[in-house]
Amino acid sequence: MKFCCSIIPFLVLILTSNAQTPNFKSIDNYTNLISEKYKSNALKEKQLEGKRTPGGTVTGYYMKNKLVLITTHSADEFAYNDYFYYIEADSLLFVRAKHIVMKEPVNEKEYAEYEKYLLFNTDHKGNTDVNKWPLITDLSNEYYIDNNQIIRYDLKNSGKALKAADGEIEGISKDLITRFTSHMQELK
Repeated sequence: MKFCCSIIPFLVLILTSNAQTPNFKSIDNYTNLISEKYKSNALKEKQLEGKRTPGGTVTGYYMKNKLVLITTHSADEFAYNDYFYYIEADSLLFVRAKHIVMKEPVNEKEYAEYEKYLLFNTDHKGNTDVNKWPLITDLSNEYYIDNNQIIRYDLKNSGKALKAADGEIEGISKDLITRFTSHMQELK
C-alpha cells in the first residue's frame, strides 16, 4: 500500500511534465502540411503593398482566413536570405531560415564565367539555381518556438551540423520574434 501511495504522485509528476513538453512531431506534421499547401499554391497569398524588407518582400499565406505562413525574401547580387515563419492560432511555432552567400567574382575572367552561369541557370521567372556556383555560406537553420523562445534548433552550413556560439540563440530568438511581430502587425 505504501508503494502505491508513493508511486501515484511520481506518475502524476511525469504525466504533467510530459503534457507541458511541446510535441515536436505534431509541429513537424503541421509545418509539413503548410509547406505542401504552399508548394501547391493552395494557400491564399497576400503580399505587403509598399512595405518591403530592405531589398526584398514580405508575403502572408492564409488557410481558411487564418494566417499560417509568412515568408520574407531579401537579396543582393551575391547573397539572399529567406525566412519561413509557421504560425498556428496567431502564435509562432517554427521558423526555417536560409542564408546563401555566393563567391563573388574577383577578376574579369571569373565575372564572365559568372554571367555565363547566370544565363544558363536562371529560369523564365528570374530564379537562379545557385547550387552549382561556389558558395561561401549555405546556412539552413530551423527553430522550434514556444512562448516566444527558441526551445529547439538545428543549425547547418552546407549540410553539416553547426554548434551555436554562446548567446547566439538568445540573439536569434529576439531577432526572429521582433521580425515576426512586425510582420504579423503589417499583415493583419
